[in-house]
Amino acid sequence: MWSMGRRFKADRSGNIAIMGAGCMMLVMGCAALGVDVGTIFADRRKAQSAADLAAIVAASDIGNATNAARATVVDNAYPASAVVAVELGNYTADAARAPRARFVTPAPGVANAARVTLQTETPLHFARMFTGADRFTITTTATAASTAVASFAIGSRLLALNGGLLNTVLGSMLGTSLSLSVMDYRALIDA
Repeated sequence: MWSMGRRFKADRSGNIAIMGAGCMMLVMGCAALGVDVGTIFADRRKAQSAADLAAIVAASDIGNATNAARATVVDNAYPASAVVAVELGNYTADAARAPRARFVTPAPGVANAARVTLQTETPLHFARMFTGADRFTITTTATAASTAVASFAIGSRLLALNGGLLNTVLGSMLGTSLSLSVMDYRALIDA
């Protein structure tokens, strides 16, 4: 038994095959880990996009923020249960504040922003051999604020001429196509 161990230790043939097999296992392990890490980052980016959209929709409909966020998440191929939290608060766009301090919840007064937290899972293909888990949990958070902007227009569009000789003549003089109404012509004549 001891002589066989000494012969094995002294024998130099086949060392490259053993080292090659060991290196191949290392290369395959790194490639497998790279596949799983790439999948995690791609799924995290997709989940962050869905959270961003849900926050924008929730901020635009503050009164129905939770339902709006869930509907947006479902439209982006995630289950409604992926929405962990929808928080309403106030967002102040102040560069002097740290980014995390700009959103305050609960809202003092009327809320103008929403923060949506989304939690999803992505499958692990090869890393489960190392971690023992077959899924990786991804949590993303997005904050969006709505700003009140008002505008109005006064006018009367009594008659519109799409095409017509006058639009063609003025359009060729200006080098563009025009669609002016009778009221627009009256304003040009008054000017």
